[in-house]
Amino acid sequence: MTTLSAYDEITLEYGGNAVFLRPSLLAAIRLERLHDGFPALLRKIDEFDTRTVRSVITYSTDRAAADTLLTHTATQPLSRFKQAAQVPMFDLVAALMPQSPEGQDQTESAGTPMPWSEVYRELFKLATGWLNWTPETAWNATPQEITDAFSAHIAKLKA
Repeated sequence: MTTLSAYDEITLEYGGNAVFLRPSLLAAIRLERLHDGFPALLRKIDEFDTRTVRSVITYSTDRAAADTLLTHTATQPLSRFKQAAQVPMFDLVAALMPQSPEGQDQTESAGTPMPWSEVYRELFKLATGWLNWTPETAWNATPQEITDAFSAHIAKLKA
């Protein structure tokens, strides 16, 4: 199985329309908060809750593209749209969770688990404080992009 890069936009195609879902930091914060955490969000996607589906799409893509796709889907059977949309939405949620940079030990740390809302807040601080990115750049970056850029920044400082 090919894994999706957390840098990639995820394509959702339906009825001749396509949107590119971007796992940005802003989308991560909004989606994690939508149902008070990822377990409930994933359950709502699995149930194909239309409010959640709409939010996933509008929070992670261009507004005009989202409106075009959603307007088209309103005239179609929901079951067909579900077949086209569920996997890309699950892929998007998976891409919102950054992995440890390559070459870094992946074993469990002795630290206290941190809620995702705190992880995303810390990533924003790293992007704007340490990396000197503008808030707009930080919001549009993926959590993985921020994690990897910060890791590279630390490596540069050590060198």
